[in-house]
Amino acid sequence: MALMNCIKHIITLSLITGSLVLFAQQGKDGSKTISTNSIVNEYIDLTTNIDSGDVTIKVSASALNANGRFSAPLAAGDLIFIYQTRGATIRGIIAGWGGNGNPRDSSMGEILNYNNTGHYQFAEVKNV
Repeated sequence: MALMNCIKHIITLSLITGSLVLFAQQGKDGSKTISTNSIVNEYIDLTTNIDSGDVTIKVSASALNANGRFSAPLAAGDLIFIYQTRGATIRGIIAGWGGNGNPRDSSMGEILNYNNTGHYQFAEVKNV
């Protein structure tokens, strides 16, 4: 019985690890040496809202390489990370501040509703 449990764990771990390796597109644009204090990410804002399940997104600049951190602009086959950074309802953002620049009470800044802020997904670029 212990042997069967061990085999199940090994198979499960192999499937999880294998799926991560297959999805990660290792070395698509060649190798990159990362030194300390290196910035390795680029970002761009969407020009329109998207909903879960949408297969097309519109961005303000499709090259996604403004700082030359990659060997080529964004292209088919690249792996992108889509992250929802905006939309939370926060107490005091619009009219909650006192006249002296300080919050009116200790509840200012409290997150009232995340409204999907923090949701993310990985996606493969089909075309640019």
